[in-house]
Amino acid sequence: MDDFIRLGDIVTLVATDPWDFVSVVSDTPQNGRVVAIDAVSEAAIIVELDKPLMYQGREASLLLAIPRHSGQRFGDLSRGGLFCNITSLNPQAFSGEIPKLPVLSDSELSFLGDIRKASEAA
Repeated sequence: MDDFIRLGDIVTLVATDPWDFVSVVSDTPQNGRVVAIDAVSEAAIIVELDKPLMYQGREASLLLAIPRHSGQRFGDLSRGGLFCNITSLNPQAFSGEIPKLPVLSDSELSFLGDIRKASEAA
């Protein structure tokens, strides 16, 4: 079914918060490719951006996205975008699967944003 997100799908990300992050990174849509999906719950995806985000000397090209609101899942992208908690991941440590407990470090970025299928981006 075309409504559900699949590996390799192109998605569009727009950073929305915190404002100091958005004012540097911009709220310009960024395209990326889905490289991992939580196959059981559809409650998390990993996106590899076409162009890395740069903020305070940190680079983010691999992002873990989890819907911000309880009960939402990435199968819901057929109804438009999802507001998500987004955390950058270390590409060298990426195993190809959603991490069970992602560990945040000073080198990773966390922000909020909207994710939608690229064909549905406004």
